[in-house]
Parts: sequence; C-alpha cells; structure tokens
Amino acid sequence: MVGYAQVNVLEQSVKPRGKVVQQHLLHLQSMKLPSRTMIEPVADDSGRRRPAKVVEEVEISVTGKVWAYRPKAK
Repeated sequence: MVGYAQVNVLEQSVKPRGKVVQQHLLHLQSMKLPSRTMIEPVADDSGRRRPAKVVEEVEISVTGKVWAYRPKAK
C-alpha cells in the first residue's frame, strides 16, 4: 500500500518452514486498513445458509523496534 511504512523482508531458517526462504511484510507503524465488503453465506436462526453482507475492518497495532541481525562465522 502506498503511504504506509512497510519493509519487505526475506528470511531463511525461520520456523515453521526451516531452510526455505520466506517473504514477510513488516508494518512499521500502526494503521487502519480500508474496510472491505463481501457477500457470504451465513447460517440464520433456523440453520439455513443465506447470503449476508459482511464488512471486514482491519486495524494493525505496531509496537517495539526493528533491527537487523547477521550472525558471525565461528
């Protein structure tokens, strides 16, 4: 997203996938993402599934600090 402080990180030897290189997006500031509206089937009181409007709102809270770690050879 444009305008948000983010860092794209490539990591190796990180659980759960071990030696596989993994890509993660780190958010560097708290933010509220734009809401997203979808129509999804939801069970009503009788148990029948009917279409319903679902609004997804995501808020990211960031604390702490970021630093790079590079191990030294023994």
